[in-house]
Amino acid sequence: MLKNAISKLAILLVIGSLIAGCKPSTNLTPTGSPGTIDSVITHTLDALLTVEVTPDSSQVTEAVPTANALTPIVVEQPTLQSTEISSAQPGQKYPPALLQVEKPGEMSRLSSPILVTANVYPGNKGLVNVQLIGEDGRIMADQLLQLNTVDSGWISLATQIQFEINSAGESALIVVSTSDGYDRRIAQVGIPVILMQIGESEIEKPIFFNQPAILSSPVNGGFAKNGSLHIEGKVHLFNENPIIFELISQTGGVVASKAVMVKAAAGQEYNPFSVDMPYSVSKRTPVRLVVRQPSSISYNVDISLYSLLLFLDP
Repeated sequence: MLKNAISKLAILLVIGSLIAGCKPSTNLTPTGSPGTIDSVITHTLDALLTVEVTPDSSQVTEAVPTANALTPIVVEQPTLQSTEISSAQPGQKYPPALLQVEKPGEMSRLSSPILVTANVYPGNKGLVNVQLIGEDGRIMADQLLQLNTVDSGWISLATQIQFEINSAGESALIVVSTSDGYDRRIAQVGIPVILMQIGESEIEKPIFFNQPAILSSPVNGGFAKNGSLHIEGKVHLFNENPIIFELISQTGGVVASKAVMVKAAAGQEYNPFSVDMPYSVSKRTPVRLVVRQPSSISYNVDISLYSLLLFLDP
């Protein structure tokens, strides 16, 4: 009996030692505290969640405003553009226009809203005016945009124009212009388009980005004397309306004005002109010489305008 009792006690001691050898490691602490399996998983997930993911640029798309949204004014950061633009005439190059509307092009058929993109050389205080003018001359939209002009030069511009019309379609002009510190226009361009009440827009490509007038005389900052200003150069004709020459003072007064019919030559991008404009001043007067052409949609709205600064002596 005693031997049996000792044998059973020995067996129990062996079993107890085996159980003691299999107990959990002291490194495994309660759930959620450092060193546990849960903690390892948690730290691993945290690490995965903090990994930066670089988006594939091919998957980045531009937000498209809905028709019901308020008309946004989107101004991109300034970027200098090339000032060398090829003309349609082989072997020749002409200066670029200060205002270059890239979209929409002439005679595009447009439903609301209209996205207008352009390269522009801003006016005083970085301001650019974008308007939509109906066939009866009414202003359907008018936006005065102030661009962030960090560097001088052409700046990318994008904006939306909302409109409503009562008819199925209507001719209109998208007009972009800039002004100087005396509220005189520096440059202007008009894009004739067709507005639609319903339907998908049909965007045409632009066809002319060059300076509308190129003067050999006078030069920017030049002088005129003896009461007569000789103006000579060539001009791009957008329609059959006359070319109007004006001398505008810093107070906005028209010192002199003259309308000239320039003969259009078939197949020519520019057509030559020469005109003498009489004026009368009592002292040296700074003026802006404006060369403009009224549009065929509304004579009171110019489809093109070019200008430079002059000094008039008696």
